[in-house]
Amino acid sequence: MWALATGTYTQLRGAGTNAFGDVADVATAIRTGLLLSIIEQSRATTRQADDRAQSVVYARGRLSPAVNVKTGDRFQDEITGATYIVTSVSRLANPVMANDTVLDLERVQNSTDPVETFSAIGTVTIPFVIG
Repeated sequence: MWALATGTYTQLRGAGTNAFGDVADVATAIRTGLLLSIIEQSRATTRQADDRAQSVVYARGRLSPAVNVKTGDRFQDEITGATYIVTSVSRLANPVMANDTVLDLERVQNSTDPVETFSAIGTVTIPFVIG
């Protein structure tokens, strides 16, 4: 890898079903201790119908070309717990040497920041039956 690593990450892959039969991400670790360079590129804030602001953090990642990465994989920071989902994978060709694999990422969770974790969860609705 040519880029300077910003941390060590665990690569997560897979999907399963939850208790309601819906498709949900499964935290199956493919590799741990991966050196990865992640640099935040931009942040977008939008308003949804319920007037709740939603921030999306876009980042660019670089890692070794030997690592098998697919769109939809997730990388979790082993120190902070921040999770990034891969939205695009780019492998640039070079006849002399292998370049880093370039990833477009979106941050989907940061377990060490309670404010962002709470805003990601949003309003919880608990169904109940009367009578």
